[in-house]
Amino acid sequence: MSQSQNYLKTSLLIIALIAFLSLFAQLSITIGMIPITGQTLAIGIIASIFSLRIGLIVVISYLLLGALGLPVFANQKSGIDAILGATGGFLVGFIFYIITVRACLNFSKKLISFIGANLLATLITLIFGSAWLYVSRDLSMMKVINVAMIPFIVPGIIKSILSAVIGYSAMLYLRRSNQ
Repeated sequence: MSQSQNYLKTSLLIIALIAFLSLFAQLSITIGMIPITGQTLAIGIIASIFSLRIGLIVVISYLLLGALGLPVFANQKSGIDAILGATGGFLVGFIFYIITVRACLNFSKKLISFIGANLLATLITLIFGSAWLYVSRDLSMMKVINVAMIPFIVPGIIKSILSAVIGYSAMLYLRRSNQ
């Protein structure tokens, strides 16, 4: 494959993954200030399957497109206010999600590693998003924990496990198809 064909293939993959992430962001249940969305499931799948480079390009492009006004965030929100507002820490936290999963998967490619990596990345994203909320709003730490952490623990665990199983299955499939 020529370099230009590889570049085109990679570019189309990135565009498809941004669309995938944007679509999953619209799968949303709003509870209070922060919606439970499918975008964290999409981030987990992307982090579990694709390289650090691809994952970071997708997330940073997604954030830039949203900041520029494309309605890609949950509930079709967009703009710099969405990033600087109450949910901004969770959006920026997706960068740390990708980094965490890819770093963990450098050590092991077992299913338990995929699950552990996604659970840890979810926790880091929740902590980062909660800290952002605490700093950006005039809320007590207890209020932040009740609003931004507790309601997202069970959905986060479920989405982490789903992401891990999908990522692990994709890895096994790709290994078999490359033999």
